[in-house]
Amino acid sequence: MAVATTRLTRTELRQRSTRLRLREVAYELMSRQGVDATTIQQITDAADVGFGTFYNYASSKEALAQDVLDCMIHNVGERNDLITQELREVDAVRIVANSVRFVIREMTTNPVYRWWVARLDLLVDRMRIGFAPFGLRDIDRAVAAGQYVLIDANKELAWSQLCWLMAAGGRDILEGLHRPEDERNIVEGILRVMGVEAVAAHAATITEPPTAPHLPIDFSFEVGH
Repeated sequence: MAVATTRLTRTELRQRSTRLRLREVAYELMSRQGVDATTIQQITDAADVGFGTFYNYASSKEALAQDVLDCMIHNVGERNDLITQELREVDAVRIVANSVRFVIREMTTNPVYRWWVARLDLLVDRMRIGFAPFGLRDIDRAVAAGQYVLIDANKELAWSQLCWLMAAGGRDILEGLHRPEDERNIVEGILRVMGVEAVAAHAATITEPPTAPHLPIDFSFEVGH
């Protein structure tokens, strides 16, 4: 039996197009000059959208920045999966190690993430939600393989701790508390906190992960859909 699809009205299509354009432009401007330096006026001018129309799609610049961040996080998760496929990696701990290293690098090189790193509690909330489909899946794999030892088998607690550790590691590099080359040691430490034996945690991080494949950001992405 064929599944009925709902066709969008002309108004809905126009609204969808405007929402995507605002997010795309916001990302381009915020990536180039940072979130603080980007104004709503700049966004609406570049998107060819009326200033007042902006508030039909976001309550503030910060709210739009969150929408953009959610799309970026989803993109990082998808690119992480592409890395795993490219390497034909099957070891659950190595998969997590590569993923965490990639996330930290994104955090320390993209100005949009840098703005959020200064608001660590908010960043962790978005990471915990946005990366959850990828992260919880990888935790399940590592537990099933006997490579993670979780307290009370509580994977939600482990996932929350992992997000905090990733975000804190990226922040410490940005703040100059650790060097960029300390990234490997940070990830090894995270794995050990997750219950991975020291030798296995070290082995999972000694190989330099490949550059992540390019994948356009899907600015239509919505958390929970």
